[in-house]
Parts: sequence; C-alpha cells; structure tokens
Amino acid sequence: MCSDSHQQYLTSSDMAMIERVLAHPELLTPTDSPALERGAAKYLTRKFQEGMIDEGEMTVAFDRYVRVWRAWRSRPQHSAKILPFLAGAHAGRAHMMPEFSS
Repeated sequence: MCSDSHQQYLTSSDMAMIERVLAHPELLTPTDSPALERGAAKYLTRKFQEGMIDEGEMTVAFDRYVRVWRAWRSRPQHSAKILPFLAGAHAGRAHMMPEFSS
C-alpha cells in the first residue's frame, strides 16, 4: 500500500485493500441497495486519497458510512398532505395552514 497521503492514483494493492474492506460480510447484506455499495466504494476511495491507509481505520469508516446511510434511508418520509403546504410557504403563502382531517 502506498503511504503517500493525498495521492491521486490508487495501485492494485490499494484497490485490493478497499475491496477487502467492502467484502466484510457483517457490514453489507445481500438485501442492501447497490447504491450503498457504490457510495461506500467512492467514500473509501476518497478517504484513502485523503491519507487513510490503515485497513482497520478503513473498516471503521466503512461501518460508520453504512450506519449513517441506513439511518438516512430509514428516516420518516413527509406526509403527502404536508408537501403542498411546504410548497405554499415557498411561494409567499406561509400564513396558510394545512388541512388535517380527523
């Protein structure tokens, strides 16, 4: 592995390390979105180029990335009734209240 921080290009051994980190079975499951793995690969590549070259640190960063990604994906979605109200607020009609049915 290259120890030169902020390097622009990754060697085959650098990529092999990132692939090993991505292959941790306890972090990714078959039901995870392909977008998660692509995003994680880009994230780890960027972290490596910023100077993170230790495989253990990369694994910790990958775990953190997966946790944040899953938390973001599982956040509550806005109600369809609230969205028109929010759009109205941006059009200068912030005084309008949404209608709630009981």
